[in-house]
Amino acid sequence: MAITRRNNTVEPETGAGITTEQIREMIAAEVAHAIGEAIPKIITAIRDEVVVLMEERIAAIPPPAGGHPRTREFQYRDLSACAPLEFKGDPNPIISMRWISYIECAFLTSGCPDNLKVRFAVNLLRDGAKDWYATALTLAERTTMTWEEFVTRFRAEYVLPVEMDRIAKEFLELTQTTDTVKEMNRKFTEMALFCPQYAALEDMKISRYKDMLRTEIREFVRTFQYASLTAMMEAARRWELELETQAKKGKATQAVTPISVVPKKSRFTDSRLSPRSGGFKPRDVSGKRTDGCFKCGQAGHFSRDCKVSLMVCLNCKQTGHVKANCPNTRVADGRDGGSPR
Repeated sequence: MAITRRNNTVEPETGAGITTEQIREMIAAEVAHAIGEAIPKIITAIRDEVVVLMEERIAAIPPPAGGHPRTREFQYRDLSACAPLEFKGDPNPIISMRWISYIECAFLTSGCPDNLKVRFAVNLLRDGAKDWYATALTLAERTTMTWEEFVTRFRAEYVLPVEMDRIAKEFLELTQTTDTVKEMNRKFTEMALFCPQYAALEDMKISRYKDMLRTEIREFVRTFQYASLTAMMEAARRWELELETQAKKGKATQAVTPISVVPKKSRFTDSRLSPRSGGFKPRDVSGKRTDGCFKCGQAGHFSRDCKVSLMVCLNCKQTGHVKANCPNTRVADGRDGGSPR
């Protein structure tokens, strides 16, 4: 199609007019479309070139001393954040192996690399344990030793066979006395780790645990079947708490005693005041003390059983009244034998 220019207007031969502004817009749209398609390819190419360049530079960096590949920089404060325990050389195998367990948990939590485990662990040794590490291991061993080798040497020093035999004997003789079930559970679990010959299987643990309980608790757990040692421990603890509750209720019931059942104090509680003791004796009609009745003065019965219906005055020796109501008076000096005036 031929185009002719007329008065700054481009006109095709068909006669349809297109302005310069429209042509510019068409060109800009085509350029933008071309750039939009080219930019992702350009960015991808630049990214690939940068990655290759970085890989080449990283590969050119020499490895650290010792030949180990470069890893994340791990420092001792990363392990200290897990608060690992110190070890002072306790000869008790339970405490020794517990320290190994704690430090391995700290390694796992902090992400400590294998090549730093021994170096950081020995920093937690104190007193006798520090002396053992310094004297029992050579410099070459301390430099190249792995964690598994360190544990082997550690067990040989602090988990002696004689101590293991002692724990096994205590495990077989373990019996609940004054300890609670909770305390016995802790002791049983600790010792069972060092006595695999007696607690290797779950049935062996259940049988040994049941035999060590007190009689009242053992008789209760024996009536049921348990799938695991944990289930039996939980049942024993639950029954112990129930027994404690029943004991407290029993003491509270005994403490409340009805007043009606409290015996009254007898007037003759003191044997010295009993009529039969001689400390307090009635008088007969002649005024002499006697061991007999208060009413008639005769021995052999008490006043409540006396058959004498008349009262005898101890002043005038007459019947029908008592001394307090006696109409007669006695001689003041009493030397007339008590006869009335």
